[in-house]
Amino acid sequence: MSDKKKGFQPPTTGASSTSGAAGGTTPLNTGTPTGTPTASASTSSRAAARRSGQGAVKVSPQPTNPLEKYRFPIIIGVVVVGLLALGAVFLQSATAAPYTCTTLLSPGPVEPVPTPRPAVGAPVASTAPATSGAPAASATPAPTPEPQPTQRLGFVAQDLGRSHVSDSTNVTYAYCPPTSGSHYFSDDAPLKRRFYSPTDILRPGNWVHNLEHGYVVILYKGEPDAETQAALQTVMDEAPGTDFTTQRCALPNKVIAVRFDDMATPYAVLSWDRALLLETFDAQQIATFAQQWQESPVWPEPGVC
Repeated sequence: MSDKKKGFQPPTTGASSTSGAAGGTTPLNTGTPTGTPTASASTSSRAAARRSGQGAVKVSPQPTNPLEKYRFPIIIGVVVVGLLALGAVFLQSATAAPYTCTTLLSPGPVEPVPTPRPAVGAPVASTAPATSGAPAASATPAPTPEPQPTQRLGFVAQDLGRSHVSDSTNVTYAYCPPTSGSHYFSDDAPLKRRFYSPTDILRPGNWVHNLEHGYVVILYKGEPDAETQAALQTVMDEAPGTDFTTQRCALPNKVIAVRFDDMATPYAVLSWDRALLLETFDAQQIATFAQQWQESPVWPEPGVC
């Protein structure tokens, strides 16, 4: 049968037909004309856009201010610098000298040697008269000779005052070794009477308080040999004390020996505002000074042990 007899018509543009189960034709939606989207296509596009947006990573804007951008490194740096500064202050305080010497004491004018007393002659014999029947001549006893005056050793030093300060105070002395000045008031000042070895860590603030109490302080520099240390202790132990020291204080004397390195000579012997500087160890001069200047006339605290 020909097409014309069946009434065949060519399909129109954009549409087609197909045979149904009952032999009818059902139009097929094969698309829309170009440039004319449908409502369902628009909805699908928006949903796809939303889905793609949900998976995207949001990027925060970077700060443009340098302080804001580097605030954490800056904070860490400030903390580190602060800790270093505190450490430096602590180290400086720990290693700082507990005292300061403006200068070293040099010998001052000494007192002249006293004039010796005239020597006492031998006893003179007295003779009885020739005509007398008295006993034979007898000798007249001579008076007991007085001891010769002894030179007062040492020289007068400048008075530096006598303030009491805490043992954490850094004291400045106009000269060293000081014979007066500010000193500590603690369990270790004044020092107990004994010989202090080179390893004992002591400061002028400790033994200047002894000077204020009428002591004589023997100073030695560095670490003398064992023989010299023993001789120093012997001088300290054998020096006589005053009546006040022995009777009221129940001490054999007021003499101590201490190491001290900041002085111009290897040895020095001190009482309040008086000093004897020695280039060599001289037990006799040290003993004489100790006897002469315990509880001296310028002892600032009379009556104190």
